[in-house]
Amino acid sequence: MCRLEEKDYEILTAALRVRGKFYSLYKETSIPLATAWRRVQRLLQMGYLTQVDGVIDVGVKGLVALAARGDVHASVELAKRYNTTREAVEYFVKELCQYVEDISFMPAAELSDFLRFFSIADLYRFKDTPAEELVAKLLLDYCQVCVIETESGKYIFGQGYILASYCKICGEKYELFVKCPLYDKFFSSVKKVFIKSGNGRGNEDN
Repeated sequence: MCRLEEKDYEILTAALRVRGKFYSLYKETSIPLATAWRRVQRLLQMGYLTQVDGVIDVGVKGLVALAARGDVHASVELAKRYNTTREAVEYFVKELCQYVEDISFMPAAELSDFLRFFSIADLYRFKDTPAEELVAKLLLDYCQVCVIETESGKYIFGQGYILASYCKICGEKYELFVKCPLYDKFFSSVKKVFIKSGNGRGNEDN
């Protein structure tokens, strides 16, 4: 999934375990000091590791790389960071591996950054799976400019359906590809609010 060698994975695993400064991390590996230093600097530059005030941690990109190799601790850490389940993370990463062979080239500070690899049709694979709630949550975060927010929740509309939603009316849950019986009425109401605000004036004039 990414162009890393075993020494890189050893460093990522150590960083996940110790979360300390470089020397503490190095002591957790079997790698010579100079090699470890070079590898850590490379992993920092590529975004697999992060560093704040000298403390080195595994970034989201590094956690995804580890989770793709079956590292349970990485999956658990991602689940904690995104307030979801380990099963949801593992399902998401498994599907991600179907669409991308190399993540080393891409910046990925958040899990939502990986959504760029999926088309809308691809996202349907997450419907009714352990990762549905996670992906809906990521979509609402990743596509903020597309989100319609009302008192009842947050929504991203598709053609005749709701692509992603957090609906308080339906039990305060995140869902994908929602077929809401009130869709037409709700969409019409949102459109009127949008036009009234002035954002849709150009389309209305046409």
